[in-house]
Amino acid sequence: MIRDASKKIEYGWRWLTACGAGLLVIANIVLIWQYTFIPFQDHPSHLLREKVVLHYDNPRYDFSSHFDLNIKPVPNILSDICVVLLGYIVPLHTASKIFYSLYIVLFPLAYLWFLRGISKEKSAYALLAVFFTYSYYACMGNENFLLSLILFFFLWGIVVRNELIQSVRWQWLIFVFAVLLYFAHMFTFYIALVSMPFYCFVRYGLRRCLIVFCHFILPVVLFFVWQSHEGGTVGLKEGGFKQMLITRQKLEVLISSFSPYLNCNSSRIMYGAGGALLVLVAAGMRFRDKTVSAGSITFLVIFLHLFFPTTFMFYGPDQRAVFLAVLFGGILIPSAGWIRMTFVTALIAGSAVSFSINRGYFRDTNAEMRPIVAALSKIPPARSVLPVVFPPYVWNFFSHRIFEYYHILSGGMNPYHFFTSSNIVKYKTEQESLSLFNTDPSYYPPELLKRYDVVTVIGDTRDTAVRNFIGYLRERGFGRVEVRSATVNAFSMREK
Repeated sequence: MIRDASKKIEYGWRWLTACGAGLLVIANIVLIWQYTFIPFQDHPSHLLREKVVLHYDNPRYDFSSHFDLNIKPVPNILSDICVVLLGYIVPLHTASKIFYSLYIVLFPLAYLWFLRGISKEKSAYALLAVFFTYSYYACMGNENFLLSLILFFFLWGIVVRNELIQSVRWQWLIFVFAVLLYFAHMFTFYIALVSMPFYCFVRYGLRRCLIVFCHFILPVVLFFVWQSHEGGTVGLKEGGFKQMLITRQKLEVLISSFSPYLNCNSSRIMYGAGGALLVLVAAGMRFRDKTVSAGSITFLVIFLHLFFPTTFMFYGPDQRAVFLAVLFGGILIPSAGWIRMTFVTALIAGSAVSFSINRGYFRDTNAEMRPIVAALSKIPPARSVLPVVFPPYVWNFFSHRIFEYYHILSGGMNPYHFFTSSNIVKYKTEQESLSLFNTDPSYYPPELLKRYDVVTVIGDTRDTAVRNFIGYLRERGFGRVEVRSATVNAFSMREK
């Protein structure tokens, strides 16, 4: 009787957990569709790259005069390709929202697939992925990294299943997903390249390690082909191999990076504390069973970036590694009933609170973005624009690159696009090196201003610094007002 009652309680708890996770996923999707704009920092840059690809030869936007399409095997482009393909069927903004909706659904499912490969008792911890759906990287608009998380954990779900990894059909799937992971995000690909063969060596031996490693050879070759054509970020043409392994410098980056965890939001504190805990747990483990051998890679995941080639050093690479380590922490959490119930309850409650906070963020930022985008849309189309963004807009996630919406709507170009040899779109001619964070008028000499059709000032006109900059533009001949509003003022020269 007691055993039957406990089974019923366990069964009911699993259904409640599944229903709670499903409701949270649906709520997160509704959030994307409820509001016009997705207020993530790099999202406008992704939208613009996708718009350029979709309308490259459209004279209305004049994209072909300023940009080239990059047809080389460039990593970190898969999210743009996915949205472009959807963009041939539905409008671009709708396509982008479909992409985010798929991410919200597939990220927890891929993580669940991985956890069930370790132990079915760990399934409830897939709520970690729901909790981290709107992570720091989502707010940054790192869409390729978000996509790579799905591929990464789906790959891991295959690797930890011995019966699948022996199948020829699944071997082909590992190869396909390894290639897709390369095109999704180079950092995550590199983690997979080293950690998956490492796991297979610990768990199954050298032969299985080599088999899995072979699936990553083609993406590695593609990487060096790209580097040989472009010089890339490693700088192979300039003897970059000598600078590939600056471990001391990267160790300093790791140490200094923990200060943001002490000064920023609770999620980053969790990354730091969780990562440190996992290091201690992994360091004291021996490779005795499947869970332990898989858990041991958390140590590798965290410290692997110390030995990365410099091309993999993004902004805060340690944060991405710790983020992955925290997700791997799901396999190290004990599966005892009361521990699982406590942890799952905390995750559901935390996810609900996070949704409430995010909903307020979407609502407030959309209210601020609407008049700014409306004002930008009034600038004459297909112009070369020099945007000058004042605080606090330059610091906020939602407004840091809001000027890109002009080009999404009307075409043209500016010098701050994320269009390089590392993207699906690049400039035809290299742009001058300018800082978006510099609002000192002396930073913009007349010869620089005259290269652009329009100078757009984004900032509160009640701010003295904004008014002084507008006065400086008028003194330099930019006296024709194209747009005037409380936050957006655009000027062109009377005669050019």
